[in-house]
Amino acid sequence: MLDCACGDATWMVPFFVAKHPEIQYTGVDVVSDVIARNKQRHPGVNFLSQDLSEIPLPKGAELIFSKETVNHMHLIDAQKAIQQFAATGARYLLTNVHEDVDNFVGAEKTCHTTYIKYDYELPPFSLRKVARVIEYQGLQTSFTLFELNQVP
Repeated sequence: MLDCACGDATWMVPFFVAKHPEIQYTGVDVVSDVIARNKQRHPGVNFLSQDLSEIPLPKGAELIFSKETVNHMHLIDAQKAIQQFAATGARYLLTNVHEDVDNFVGAEKTCHTTYIKYDYELPPFSLRKVARVIEYQGLQTSFTLFELNQVP
């Protein structure tokens, strides 16, 4: 499993990774200081510092988990990130989705601090939804599982 972007891993490592030792976990984040602190706090857990839309991610994961990460990217970078996820060979992406939104609003984004709502089932992403997992932050917002094997 790749966690893109893992941030400080405050809940993922103690509440998921620690309870599922059978799962190989790698946390990825663009902030190198956060990754350095994660490595100190969680020895034995794999962490990498890199930009999701620029450098190829490690291969071999079955699942990419990405919580509120792509929503901070311009539409072009968001598309690159999804392509990077697919290039790992992972079969699935579990991420937060804002259903039935205009994804092309993300093309007007001017900085990474602005949050954009994306629905990865709609163009230009057009991912196949496998399952809506759980409602997240209200109606028409959920964690959803998508297939990555058809991303160009």
